[in-house]
Amino acid sequence: LKQMQKKIGDTLTIKLANGSSHQLIISGTTHDPAMPKPSMSAFAYATPATIAGIGANVSLRDLKITVTEKPFDIDHIEQISSQLALNIQQQGHVVERIRIPPPGEHPHQLIMSAILAMLLVFSFIALVLSAVLTATIIDGMLAQQVRQIGAMKTIGARSSQIAALYLAFVLIIGVLATCIGAPAGLAAGRAFAELVLVTLLNFSLRSGAVTNLVYVALIAAGVLIPMLIAAIPIIKATHVSVQAAIIDFGASSNNYSGKNVSTWLDKIPGIDRSLIMALRNSFRRRGRLLLTLALLATAGAMFISSLNVRRASQQHLIEAAADRHYDLEVVTRKPEDKNKITPIIAAVPGVNLVEAWSSSSVARHRPDGLEIERTYPDGGHGSLTVSAMPDDSKLISMTMLSGVWLNAKEHDTVVLNQKALESFPQAKVGDSISISTLGKVANLRVVGIARQKMTGAMAYVSPMTYANVTGLGDLSRSYRVVMDEHDNTSIAALTKQIESALAKQNIDVAVSITESMLRQEVDAHFDLLINALLFISILMAVVGVLGLGSSMSTNVSERTREFGIMRSLGATSSVVLRNVMAEGLFIGLMSCGIAIVMSLPLSAAIGAFLGNLLFDEAFPLVVSQKTLWIWLLIVTTGSIAASAYPAWKASRLSIRETFAY
Repeated sequence: LKQMQKKIGDTLTIKLANGSSHQLIISGTTHDPAMPKPSMSAFAYATPATIAGIGANVSLRDLKITVTEKPFDIDHIEQISSQLALNIQQQGHVVERIRIPPPGEHPHQLIMSAILAMLLVFSFIALVLSAVLTATIIDGMLAQQVRQIGAMKTIGARSSQIAALYLAFVLIIGVLATCIGAPAGLAAGRAFAELVLVTLLNFSLRSGAVTNLVYVALIAAGVLIPMLIAAIPIIKATHVSVQAAIIDFGASSNNYSGKNVSTWLDKIPGIDRSLIMALRNSFRRRGRLLLTLALLATAGAMFISSLNVRRASQQHLIEAAADRHYDLEVVTRKPEDKNKITPIIAAVPGVNLVEAWSSSSVARHRPDGLEIERTYPDGGHGSLTVSAMPDDSKLISMTMLSGVWLNAKEHDTVVLNQKALESFPQAKVGDSISISTLGKVANLRVVGIARQKMTGAMAYVSPMTYANVTGLGDLSRSYRVVMDEHDNTSIAALTKQIESALAKQNIDVAVSITESMLRQEVDAHFDLLINALLFISILMAVVGVLGLGSSMSTNVSERTREFGIMRSLGATSSVVLRNVMAEGLFIGLMSCGIAIVMSLPLSAAIGAFLGNLLFDEAFPLVVSQKTLWIWLLIVTTGSIAASAYPAWKASRLSIRETFAY
């Protein structure tokens, strides 16, 4: 209804293949979850009486069955179906085709599985990094309470008792965070399911309920993971000796042993000594620095990888479009004489070239003569198609993986694309394959195997071979058009003119497919996953900035006396402010470099996973320079924002306050 901009009660005009038109009233709407979301076609249902009343064929020709045993075993289903078909044939009936959809799977099962898998993996990473943030905060708190720990130990407190106090604090944080996060996450999950499953993938969400195991996993992850990670700095701090705790006064030279780093920093031109000292302070607490870098770098790697994969997918679409050198494909309702249709389309102003293509659904030949396809009810997902184009066609170019392209002088030859090898897994150049359609069997010699992007299983043959296989001769349903202007506006306008010209000759058009429609169809599915990854990476970036802010606050607290010495030697508030913010910015820039390095294998891994899952071919590794600059801007702004308050706080300290600390 939404696609056709109709509502219940409206009148719908139906045009049959014989040219007659009839008006029907839309009495209701239904949902068929077994079909993909309508995009370039629509589905309607009517009673046999209604069909007969408009003069259409009322015979019920499709027999749909379920099996009583092994309902998810496709081999068993094929065995039962073939036995039934042979029994029907023995009774004098004709079985044209058998279609077996992958049992228990939706047409968009792969897309949904990919989205869920990526969400699960990267959400877990975000959870671990959030736990690292907790550990960073606890580490900062412990750095300010070293003397208190020493005082507790002098009056008899054991290390285990003190550690239990801090672990109890982390436990409270984890419980509170889980109480907030779990309901919010479940609500977001239901909303996400409603948006993705129902609206975009045409899949019904029967229930929003979750099992008790999910609640157990949420509690365990939200409480136990932060405690386990926070236990590392807690155990380290609570096992310090009483003497070391009592004499602790913050940062000291013992915390810094980076002579190589100091030598490297000394070589940077145009930086005064006080600023170099500030940059050296970044390496004073190596463990804290690594935690902060891990937060920011992982978030950056996720963000960069997400946009790199998006760019790679767009590059994949561009390369796929490059194989198709046409702007529009017009598919007629029934096979028409190409010698009649081609001149009609060519006569439309703005049309540069027209080619008639032919295609038919076929099946791998079986000894029993049955045509069995393992495909979904729409006949598009998982089907095998034989296609023919003019011998001198200029509208296709494919990369040959092996063998050669078709030779017009050779008959009964075929070129398979890589997707068709799923139907003929053992086929190689020189082998013979047998296909059947409409009761006819053809033995074809494989002369080549081609790589084709964004295309289903295709077997390409010459027009003569196609005529012998199908018996259709000069009849064709597909007409591919090249236009003078290639922008979307011109293509859309000219498409309407072509459809109008065909309608005047009583030629019924089933569908008109443009390149932009194909792009939108694929992008709509793929953007779901990319947007989900971007959302998670932004959340991780926020976690990283919070971690940097916590780390900078702790560093400022440890260096309070150091700031007093600097102020007593003449350092102004602006110098202290500059040094602290420079330290935060330096850490952010270091994380940016690490993020870029991490993003390369991550982009390649995600691209390979998604490409092979969706298109049977890994996406190329594409590095978007624009993305690098965007992340550099984000991390620079975030680093300045995270260090601004600690820097302002440090610049406001008086000399007296620093030495009394």
